[in-house]
Formats: sequence, structure tokens, C-alpha cells
Amino acid sequence: MDKVILIINITKFAVSKNRH
Repeated sequence: MDKVILIINITKFAVSKNRH
């Protein structure tokens, strides 16, 4: 569960950075 949340957080951060 924690791993999934961590991956989602990293993906979200990467998407935000890429969008910017």
C-alpha cells in the first residue's frame, strides 16, 4: 500500500514538473 502511494506521489510530482 505504502509503495503504491509513494509511486503515485512520484508520478504526480513528475507530471507536475513535466507540465511546468
